[in-house]
Amino acid sequence: MSTQRKQVCACCKQSMIEHKQMLCRGLVKSLVAAYSMRGQNVFRVSELGLTHSEQANWQKLRYWNLAEKVPGCPGKWSITETGIFFLFSEYRLPHVVWTYRGEVVDTDRSKLVGPQDCWDGYRQRGLWMQDARDRDPDQQPEIPGLTTTGKPV
Repeated sequence: MSTQRKQVCACCKQSMIEHKQMLCRGLVKSLVAAYSMRGQNVFRVSELGLTHSEQANWQKLRYWNLAEKVPGCPGKWSITETGIFFLFSEYRLPHVVWTYRGEVVDTDRSKLVGPQDCWDGYRQRGLWMQDARDRDPDQQPEIPGLTTTGKPV
């Protein structure tokens, strides 16, 4: 990990690092597990029989608009229309998105993937931390990416 280049905000002293997120096997496996709960459109992640790591990473599915929190139901999630279309290979999504404080700030559309393309994408912590990048403190907090209709831009 490169701690020397870590920038912090001059006002609040919080980290100014953008993280590279990749749509990988574990995320797709988690989405498949949720979809396989036939008849249940709303569920708790703890009900899916996932490993601790898969449960902890579940929230990353929202970066691609594959799953969303259910408003008014704390702890409950649902698969979006985009998530279902993705599972049936009707949508190909960016393999990589960049996040800053839990929000998508950039997408790399040079490689679009379907569910079958994601099976060999596991990376250990040391590797994904090497891909983090400093955030430009002057950059506007625009969040490009997916539309609110659930379809990729």
